[in-house]
Amino acid sequence: MPSPPYPRILKSPKNIAFQLNTLLEEGKLEEFYQSASRELAKIDDEGEQDQDMERIQSRLWFFYYVAAAPFFQMEEKPDEMISWSHSRLLDYLTKISAVRYMAYFRNDAINGDTVIPTTLRAEYCALIIKDMRLSYDPESEKKQQKKGEEFMADSRNLMNKKKLDFLQLQRRERLFQYKLSTASKRNDMVKNNIQLLEEDFIAMLLRSFPGNAAKIKKYLKQAGYLNKEIPPLLDRTAGRTPKTAFLYK
Repeated sequence: MPSPPYPRILKSPKNIAFQLNTLLEEGKLEEFYQSASRELAKIDDEGEQDQDMERIQSRLWFFYYVAAAPFFQMEEKPDEMISWSHSRLLDYLTKISAVRYMAYFRNDAINGDTVIPTTLRAEYCALIIKDMRLSYDPESEKKQQKKGEEFMADSRNLMNKKKLDFLQLQRRERLFQYKLSTASKRNDMVKNNIQLLEEDFIAMLLRSFPGNAAKIKKYLKQAGYLNKEIPPLLDRTAGRTPKTAFLYK
C-alpha cells in the first residue's frame, strides 16, 4: 500500500502520524486504536473548515496507519485473558469511522494537486474494506459451538484428573464464555457494517472518478471484489442509474 509522499510529517514527535507509527512499531495495538479514535473525534470536531497543507498531509498519514494497522487477535488458549478486553470492538469501530471520513470529506488539494489525496484515500478505503470482508466468518456460530463442546469436554477431563478445583473451573468457564461473546460481537460488527462501508466506498469512487470505469474497478478489485461481484455490489449500493450504468458493462 503506497504511503503519502510527505516524509517530513513523520519527523515531528508531536504529530499524530509519528505517534501512531511509534505505537505500531512497539506493538502497542490497543493504545494505537485508542489514540486513533481520539484523533477521529478531533477530525469530527474540525468538520469542513479550511485545512492548511501540513494538516492535510498529516491526515493522509493518519489514514495510512489506520488502514495498515492489524486487527486485534484472539488468544487461542482458553485460559489466556484477552489483552485488549477493554477495547474489544475499537479496532473495527476506528476503521469503519476512518472509511466514512475519507469517503465524505471534501477533496483538499496539496499544492494545487488533488490527484494524490484522492488516489490515496481510495487505496486506504479499499484495504480497510478488504480486510473487514476477510475477517468476517459466516460459519462463526457453528465454529464457536464446536469450540464450546471441546472446551467442556476438556474441562471435565481436567476435573476428573484433579488438575482443576471447582473455583478454577468456574473462572476458566467465565473467561471462555467472555471470549466466545467477544468473537461473536466482533463477527456481528462486520456483518452489520459491511454494506454501509460498501455504500460509502461506491459513493466516493463515483464522485472521485466520474465515468472512469477502469479506475473505479481498479479500486473495487483492490477491495477484494471479483468482476462478477461488481454488478451485485452496485445493485445493493448505488443501484443502476445513468451515473452507474457504465460500470455494468
